[in-house]
Amino acid sequence: MLLFGSHSGINAKGASLIASMLRFASRRMPPDARVLFGAQDDAPARSAGIALDRPVTVLPCPFDGEPRLRTECRRIGFLGHQRPEKGIDHLVALTQALRQRDATLSVLVHDSGFDLEQSGAAETLRGLGAEVEIGPVTPGQWQALLQSCDILMAPDDPLSGPANHSAIVTEAVAGAIPVIVPAATGAADFVRRWNGGHETFADWTVPGIAAAVERLQGNFTAQAQRSLAAADAWQNTQGADRFAQVLLDQAAQIAADHR
Repeated sequence: MLLFGSHSGINAKGASLIASMLRFASRRMPPDARVLFGAQDDAPARSAGIALDRPVTVLPCPFDGEPRLRTECRRIGFLGHQRPEKGIDHLVALTQALRQRDATLSVLVHDSGFDLEQSGAAETLRGLGAEVEIGPVTPGQWQALLQSCDILMAPDDPLSGPANHSAIVTEAVAGAIPVIVPAATGAADFVRRWNGGHETFADWTVPGIAAAVERLQGNFTAQAQRSLAAADAWQNTQGADRFAQVLLDQAAQIAADHR
């Protein structure tokens, strides 16, 4: 039994490395080996099955959300490790643009690294009225940050790895939170497959991203309802309990095969 962990957000170098690993494994696997693949979506698992020339069991994604219906958009969240490819250089101007359009809008910025603090951008954001949280958080604190947001932002460079898939986008689907994602990317495809509430931007610019937020806010009730329906569907097939159950079922089957 082999367990590969990946998602579709890997870059070309990473994809090449994984392909090499799969080819190496396929030459050494016994004919009856079971392959379990853990990923945030099933695209890399399908590729693994082709490379290994055998069936691959896709593990449920172990993300558990706390879905609720959001009734109005009062808070927008930028959560996770803020890096250049994830739009860190747009944060100040984007926060300024959003707050200028609606001074009552709350903006939450969390950076699990310390790039914002070290660059001085954290202080600038606080001066614009944003709430800024710096550093790693516990699972409970992370869930509280998610729950406090009405829209999650994934303002990633469309040509980057995170744009192909981001954990934040998975959190958005699991937690019934409408999300902003770059158009024509794996992240956008992922939300559409779950029919989650979202809006996209084609231009990786402050005006382009801000316009996507405005469109989502203008149709927020319908988008929030879509997000809740997507989260309900997610809970039916994904989550930590189902992830563990598939592992247990596979282990039991292996034990039975070798009696």
